[in-house]
Amino acid sequence: MAFFDNQDHAGLALLIMAIVSILMGIVSIIWEIIDGDEIIIANIIFALGTLVGGFLYLAFAQRVRGNTGSNKFSDKFGVSGGALTDKFDIIVEFVHVFAMATLVTGIFKIIGGIVEFIQDTGVEGGAVSLIISGVVYIIIAFIVMWLYRKITDGKDSLVDKIVWVILLIVFLLYIIFGLLACLSIIGIPLGICAIIIGVFMFMGLLDNDVKTKFGM
Repeated sequence: MAFFDNQDHAGLALLIMAIVSILMGIVSIIWEIIDGDEIIIANIIFALGTLVGGFLYLAFAQRVRGNTGSNKFSDKFGVSGGALTDKFDIIVEFVHVFAMATLVTGIFKIIGGIVEFIQDTGVEGGAVSLIISGVVYIIIAFIVMWLYRKITDGKDSLVDKIVWVILLIVFLLYIIFGLLACLSIIGIPLGICAIIIGVFMFMGLLDNDVKTKFGM
């Protein structure tokens, strides 16, 4: 299991997934413009959300790899910073980045929903459902951000223990997702990355020092 417990491997996997997210956003925007059909502005907005989220995870990946992680978007959403070497710090910063990325998704869903309401191009789900889902994403982001602040306030509490259990389940599901992705040839690269990240985080949570900081 030493391979999966290697921070460099986890950082590389995060870097690959961040780059893929950025490329997906760019390709989606270009395709929406050149495919010859009516340009659906809402789709471009969704792609921009994917692009921004990718840059947030890119900064995190750089920090896990032992470098300073910073770009215009990560600076704006407060997830830039120096190298991360402690497993506890890596795990809680993952929670932080996830909260910010979820917030970004929610914001862009709402903006896309409003644009779709005006343009009325028949985007799947419709404008109202897009706006509602955006609000749900933002609520989730604020809840996760609150949990992040609770586990980094230096105080032992029941919330810390609950978050530890939740994260354990989340990373286990992340591993399962990676395994399922590997069933498809096209999904193997991202599936392997998900497995590496999931196992690294899962094993990190079981580390005695990390458990102590979560009050376990």
